[in-house]
Amino acid sequence: MTFTLTWLTSLAMLHSGPVAAGQTGLTVALGLVIFAFNTNWLAPIEPKFAQMAGSGDIARLRNEFRKSFWRASILAGSLAAAAVLGVVVVLHLYPSFSDRILPPRDVLLLILGVLSVGAIRNMGSYCRAHCVDPCAVPLAVGSAAVILAGTFLGSLGTSLVAGSYALGMTCIALPWSTTAFWGTWIESRQ
Repeated sequence: MTFTLTWLTSLAMLHSGPVAAGQTGLTVALGLVIFAFNTNWLAPIEPKFAQMAGSGDIARLRNEFRKSFWRASILAGSLAAAAVLGVVVVLHLYPSFSDRILPPRDVLLLILGVLSVGAIRNMGSYCRAHCVDPCAVPLAVGSAAVILAGTFLGSLGTSLVAGSYALGMTCIALPWSTTAFWGTWIESRQ
């Protein structure tokens, strides 16, 4: 994910100049903070998940995962909403800041993509407890689609680049990863 977002910042520099690259970079930094809060909630307890799966305590694993996943998702969603609202308020109160961050619509699109990647990463923590990671391939394909789309659409503006990120992660990688996750969830029952 970090590579994909860094690539978007580089594309903004290439196609739209240093101001757009700075705006994209600041928005990406904001998204990475939200991603860190989202994924760092589950990352420290992944070994505990693996231990539960290895000992056959699947019911407890599912319960712990479900609670942790929803807590991380609610935290990340709240942070994302606050970040987008904060951008709207700051740009309304201080219009001179508009050259420092992307417009609110583009911020929303990038953060939507970041939330999707966080959900994929967190679903992967359950799958990795069962020694599989079916979420890795959809995430890689979604990232490749974003990089290709951003490369070809980058000259048309940062809105299309942000849109391609949200589309690639939310409409390609997330549904595919969710399907793979449910396959692991159902299979672990047996």
